[in-house]
Amino acid sequence: MEIIVQGNGVKDCKPDCIKMNFEFKIKDKDYNNCLDKGAKITSEYIRFLVSKGFMRDDIKTLKFNVSRENIYNEQLRKYELGDFVYSYECYTIFDYDLERMTAVMTESAGMIKHPNISVEFSLKDNKKVVNELM
Repeated sequence: MEIIVQGNGVKDCKPDCIKMNFEFKIKDKDYNNCLDKGAKITSEYIRFLVSKGFMRDDIKTLKFNVSRENIYNEQLRKYELGDFVYSYECYTIFDYDLERMTAVMTESAGMIKHPNISVEFSLKDNKKVVNELM
């Protein structure tokens, strides 16, 4: 005899960690200028994060790319090469601290070249919550 039990469990949990994602995009007509500007802005921003108490080793790179835009010319009905685009994405995960997150976002907004920032709230140990539901 086989007994099968199915169901859905729901549990509300307060997040205990924050993941902040940072995306940089720099455009320039010259490849070397684009790469130099992007690298400079990125390294300055990482130094800023370190000054806010983040460890350099906790800032992880997700993506890095330098490519050229293809722009469609309606009149000629063909694609033309556009500017070079430096693209860099990184993230850091830290304990749930809204003041720290707010300080980074507030100061970033005041910078001339600031990254796009997205924030995710999550749990460090999802398995613990799943086991509590069982």
